[in-house]
Amino acid sequence: MHQPISDAILRSFEQISPNPRIFYDLQSWGGGPAWSLTNSSLLYSLKADIEWADEANYEAVDFVFAALANATGLRELDLYLHHEGCVVGRDTPQAFPFAGYPDVRFQPLEVLRLDGYKLDESEDGGWEWKQRGRAPWKAPSWSDWFREKWFEWSRKKWFGEVGENEATESNNRRTNLEAWLEVMDWSHLHTLHLAWPSKATLNHLQGQTLPALTNLSLAISDYFGDAKAQDIIPFLTNTAQPLRGVIIKSSQTELGDPILETFIAAPNLTQELRQFSYRHGPELEDKSFLSQDLISKFLHSTPSLESLDIELPRDVNTSTDTGLFSNLINSPSLKKTTLRFPSPDLDYQTMRWDDSGSQLSMQYHEMRRNYYTSNGTDDEADPLFNEDTALAMFKKMRARKRGAELKELELYVGDWEDRDFRGMMGRVMVRVAYWGCFVVDGAERCEGGQMRLLE
Repeated sequence: MHQPISDAILRSFEQISPNPRIFYDLQSWGGGPAWSLTNSSLLYSLKADIEWADEANYEAVDFVFAALANATGLRELDLYLHHEGCVVGRDTPQAFPFAGYPDVRFQPLEVLRLDGYKLDESEDGGWEWKQRGRAPWKAPSWSDWFREKWFEWSRKKWFGEVGENEATESNNRRTNLEAWLEVMDWSHLHTLHLAWPSKATLNHLQGQTLPALTNLSLAISDYFGDAKAQDIIPFLTNTAQPLRGVIIKSSQTELGDPILETFIAAPNLTQELRQFSYRHGPELEDKSFLSQDLISKFLHSTPSLESLDIELPRDVNTSTDTGLFSNLINSPSLKKTTLRFPSPDLDYQTMRWDDSGSQLSMQYHEMRRNYYTSNGTDDEADPLFNEDTALAMFKKMRARKRGAELKELELYVGDWEDRDFRGMMGRVMVRVAYWGCFVVDGAERCEGGQMRLLE
């Protein structure tokens, strides 16, 4: 359900159904939240996309905090906190202010997805809460900035990084995650997604801390403070029970092959696995792909695998007689396969903009003129992965599939999923595409499309 929702609607739901569930989608740019839901036992699932630019959005964070504390039926939370645009002003808090509410208790969530939330923040929720009610932030003058930096340098030189009293306070302060662990019963949580977790976060959540965890999704990177490759694998292997779903999106860390090797070497980790996804994201062209030999061995070691989502090079052998595709069709339980390929136009990214006379540059500018002239309606199809080749691949794989029926095949070309977030002007235009193949009344069909984006 999308906002708004009134008290009258809540009463109607209670009368119509004995056990209604409300799935509420809060989009912070679409108006204020429906505060009546924060005290309603009907609220079952809350998805909150909290965006800000130059003004902090305290109200939306307050709403989510209140719902967790008071909506007794709440079992699912999907929270996305993010800044948009080029204007920098006052930030929205990216953690809850637990320290200010010592008696608060959260509902026992079963599904938790966090993106942009700072679990490593202090239990007071961070400095953003301290700015609430104060005058809007103004950029300091150069003299103010220089004086502040001078005092900061002098203090570190003579007294160290922090003063004695500050160091004691910092050591005694709980992190936001530690506070959250105390105010909520985590024993029912079976699905968890974390974006950019730290090593400390993973250490707190591994093992018996989450006894019901069966579905795990992580977005990881090599940025300072984030968990590294050597931190992820111990977390994956130290769960209270075998995982059924593993989704990894790695921005920079090369982690895929070590994960496959770990799973292959430990059959107890793969017997219950139903879903596996590993991808790099938009930086794909700069990354290595998963070893196809390891993927084949992984398929042999996962007897219950139903869904596979991986990235492959464009020159992969798609023959079902041997190699990877042979192992895909011989996987006894596989029902859905998602394959992601680079754009065919990545060579354009090697162009030198000061060399307008090169053959590659002339080809690019000719393509771009033709694309704009035709308004994109007569664009050259990807020669390898288009509607016709996708349908042919789906039919061939279904005809030779052993065991469970292959019900879905998805083919992605380039960064299709982020097609609405275009790159900056001056970068190259590349083809992206999506083709989803499925069965309707016994007949195979593929739907999707192709477009060009600035990469």
